[in-house]
Amino acid sequence: MKYKLKDLTKRANEEIKADEDLIILTVISILIAGFAVYMDSIPLLIGSMLIGPFFDPILSIVVYRL
Repeated sequence: MKYKLKDLTKRANEEIKADEDLIILTVISILIAGFAVYMDSIPLLIGSMLIGPFFDPILSIVVYRL
């Protein structure tokens, strides 16, 4: 499958834009994780990891393996 340079450049420009949802979820996750460390709460820390947007790739890998 051959791609033209214009098509690849256009797609790269579309994909490189920051996603507002990703930024908001990251900030909320960081705030909850900081509060969890301050309160010394392991369940709250795990909850902040589940809220974070980086959990989606991990979950997709786990579901794919099952």
